[in-house]
Amino acid sequence: MSTTTHNRGEQLNHAAGNGVAQYLNWASIPIEHPAAGIERQMVVGEKLMICRFRFAPFLVTPEHDHPHEQMTIVERGRVRFSSKERNG
Repeated sequence: MSTTTHNRGEQLNHAAGNGVAQYLNWASIPIEHPAAGIERQMVVGEKLMICRFRFAPFLVTPEHDHPHEQMTIVERGRVRFSSKERNG
């Protein structure tokens, strides 16, 4: 099955949900330093937020939680997560 430019554009528009596909280059997103040893870049949409983090080696963060689900992708290196299951 081949995909023409026109069909590919329709697929991207449909996937974007709002009829307009958006492409962002991480190099254009400002880097924040929310704490020592942490760099953060954020893209915030109407219903989705994507954060890109860089952590200093052997960084330990304080225990905390979030009211929403989260997904993590490790681009490079290793990360050890500890998680407690919430009751209710």
